[in-house]
Amino acid sequence: MYPHFKNWLQILQDIEFFSINYMAQIMRMYTKTVGLSGNGQFFRLKPTIDKISAHPWGNALLDDYELTIKMMLKKFHVDYMTDTYVYQEALTSPKRFVRQRSRWVQGDLNCLKYLLEIIKSRILSRTQKLGIYYFLLQPWLDFLADVAIIILTTIALTHWHNLYGHLTLLTFSLVMAGLVVFSLFWRIIFGIFYYRDLAHYHEPPLKKHQLALLPLGISYMYVILFLVL
Repeated sequence: MYPHFKNWLQILQDIEFFSINYMAQIMRMYTKTVGLSGNGQFFRLKPTIDKISAHPWGNALLDDYELTIKMMLKKFHVDYMTDTYVYQEALTSPKRFVRQRSRWVQGDLNCLKYLLEIIKSRILSRTQKLGIYYFLLQPWLDFLADVAIIILTTIALTHWHNLYGHLTLLTFSLVMAGLVVFSLFWRIIFGIFYYRDLAHYHEPPLKKHQLALLPLGISYMYVILFLVL
């Protein structure tokens, strides 16, 4: 994201695109499931038109991944350029952020219309199919995770004494501290990678207090994304 950040939400979108999605795309290189990605996608128009149609884009709100599926079904190889990136402007408003991500979720659901064609395809490998299935299942997996969080939180609040009444204060504190550390572990890892990525590409570094709060910030972003579904 354009590095002159105005608020925390912009920083969180930068770590999402610059580090988390970066790692995801690198993993997809090994399974040959790299997806065209937003403002940073490049492809040759003529062979795309020749193999897909005169109008290769569909109607899904997630147009980049829809075109990715169409390309993979026609045996196009999509790759990821690890040392190339483009600047784009991050959203500053949580409301607009939720609206944007809601469109992306709807776009993912739009792509389900290709599911039968993907299943029947003899061009796609089993690994490629699994990669596409996982991508298309993400809204449903996130929904199940959200439902589980709501149910478990409700149980914890309504059965507080039964669950924790027999624990000493010290034991309870250790259990809660362990849960917090476990929940923040991957966010800390992402923060470390983000710090190294900024340094590697000579991007402006974050301030020390911003780095320290980054794991909590990532948690905040996922709270916002909870509203998207």
